[in-house]
Amino acid sequence: MTPKTPALHAVRLAVAAAAAATLTCACSSAPSSGGATAGDASASDDAASSDDAGRLPCSASSACDASPDEGAPTPPADAASDASPDAGRPMPAQCAGRKIIFYDGFDGTSLDTTKWNTKYAFCGSGCCSLPSNGEQECYDDGQVQVHGGALHLVGTPQPQVNGLPYASGMISSGGVDGAAPKFDFQYGYFEARVNIPAGQGLWPAFWTGNSDGSWPPEIDVMEILGNQPDVWYGTVHYSTSSQNNVGDGTSWQGPDFSQGWHTFGVDWEPGQLVWYVDGVERKRVTAATEVQSKRAYLMADLAVGGNWPGDPNASTVFPADYEVDYVLVCQ
Repeated sequence: MTPKTPALHAVRLAVAAAAAATLTCACSSAPSSGGATAGDASASDDAASSDDAGRLPCSASSACDASPDEGAPTPPADAASDASPDAGRPMPAQCAGRKIIFYDGFDGTSLDTTKWNTKYAFCGSGCCSLPSNGEQECYDDGQVQVHGGALHLVGTPQPQVNGLPYASGMISSGGVDGAAPKFDFQYGYFEARVNIPAGQGLWPAFWTGNSDGSWPPEIDVMEILGNQPDVWYGTVHYSTSSQNNVGDGTSWQGPDFSQGWHTFGVDWEPGQLVWYVDGVERKRVTAATEVQSKRAYLMADLAVGGNWPGDPNASTVFPADYEVDYVLVCQ
């Protein structure tokens, strides 16, 4: 989660990979019908340096403004599936002919803890944060809510806990305190349908960590800054023989992603990574050094403040709600 900026979610996993001993918890849109690709004129490919650390308008057929249950995935009748997408939700085109191996439609009244933790892998009890990233939130279970057919990761001001003035929420399918991941995978298409909050200092993201605890690699499916809610960032972090953190990041300007539901996904295959925004390809990577083979787990979080987005100000509206309609993986 680290496109060409000094803040970067990359720093988050770098710190985690360094080991729990070195870090402690801080406080105990549907595609447009014309489909452009990553090479179109509206996209920009910029490699993120190791020390720094869009989107087409929805078509008339878009599910972007639909309610959560109206836009998300139903497999074809002959599709094999170990998970069960909700009836009426269209299957992503990238999953055609594939098997859904993971799905959560957040349709109950509480988080499915057989699938998700609410902490980073290195955190134990209470909330945690990444002060090295300049973030100002303390992740807390109470900020992770499920209602109305969606997951809500809620950022709010709080009395300062360990010097952090905000509480927020995250989910991770990784393990905590040395436990095995609750879900991980190697290769496949993974996607989330989300509605992000706008506002200075807000930093929603959807990304991966490594099951073995190492870093890099890292795949940042989506990062958006709340003060620029029409700009999507997609990044891969990798290492070379001479450099441990190299970031290949792309930004693309599209619609205001805070004004409705949008899908963000990556097709991860041997030798290739392809990013999709509302079903339209926006970035492709084929260099062998950039495509990981390590097993990965999934994360979504709403960071508040940080070196990259800056801190909230008087214009930022709280509570800030990062909504997730579904998360899926197909192979």
